[in-house]
Amino acid sequence: MPLSLLKVAFAIKKMSMKKIFSILGICITLIVVLGCKPNNAETKQLECTRKIPIEVSLPTDLATELNSFIVSDFKDAKGMIKVFDMETGKLKYQLAPKGEAKDEVLEASNFELLKDNEETWLYVYDLGKGKLLKYDFGNLANNGNPTQIDKLKSNDRYYCINNIGKGYAALGVFENHKFDLLNDSLKKYSTYGSYLPNKEKVSNKMIDAMANFGRSVVSSDKKILVNFSFAAGVLRFYDIKDGTLIHRKDAVVKPMNYKVKNDDYQLQDGLGFLDAAISDNYVYALYSGEKENFNAPMPTASYVYKYDYQGNLKDIYHLDKATFTLAVKNDNSQLFTIVDDPNSKIFVYNLK
Repeated sequence: MPLSLLKVAFAIKKMSMKKIFSILGICITLIVVLGCKPNNAETKQLECTRKIPIEVSLPTDLATELNSFIVSDFKDAKGMIKVFDMETGKLKYQLAPKGEAKDEVLEASNFELLKDNEETWLYVYDLGKGKLLKYDFGNLANNGNPTQIDKLKSNDRYYCINNIGKGYAALGVFENHKFDLLNDSLKKYSTYGSYLPNKEKVSNKMIDAMANFGRSVVSSDKKILVNFSFAAGVLRFYDIKDGTLIHRKDAVVKPMNYKVKNDDYQLQDGLGFLDAAISDNYVYALYSGEKENFNAPMPTASYVYKYDYQGNLKDIYHLDKATFTLAVKNDNSQLFTIVDDPNSKIFVYNLK
């Protein structure tokens, strides 16, 4: 579902919009010059009903499953993926320790929870080693080690990999397409999709690719994939069918709008979507629309846009405290965020 910090390449969205892409040898600075407010649709105010303290160093993403919070903690070498009790905030399990061993990781770039045959699996992508670790989430009490580890079959660098049932959709900095499609063994077999159109035509394809840096999320039943770029207020909805993606709709709050200057790009209308979470039938997306505050430790946002699976806007919420990540219960009863208050706490919001 984190930023004016400086991190190494293709790190997760909680990084600053000022990033160093050291792995690809690409340096990019996002400079935001204008703010933007959400559209005029009716907005519902949400007030936090409970705060749950958790012990984390640098949290980046949040998810929920089986009465647990799952948090990626970029700086904790003992385990970059932490599982907390939803009621007490107590640490239950710590996975993906940092190291060179087979079941260790160098950089947990993204994770996702997916269901398969009534079982829940946790996928953790290690950008540093180019491998994907699979954990039996429902059996962590008996086995905290990955049950399967797959390694990329090429030297391609991806910053986000998502399971789409039969294979994976991978995001990287590509000049002529949006996704690499990989088979179950992480071998590339095709490409798919295009980048968001910019308000002003751009001839430099690499700059356009970098401006579209973002993330994808997949529903737990692997029916839809939603992609967003941090630089735009656009959610792209894709249906997943037989291991392929079918573009359904663009849900637009603010189109992509940047100008190229000195082989870099400058945003003209503020930041876009920072995170998204998918329940059993809705998509919740965290929207900024404001210029980045470079004096703040990370970009945050306080508006949440709710869409159905077809990309139709259903609600807009305004949180009482800005955040960088969010998660939602599958039954749409509660929304969760992480806030420094002053230490990290999970904020609970009732939706019903």
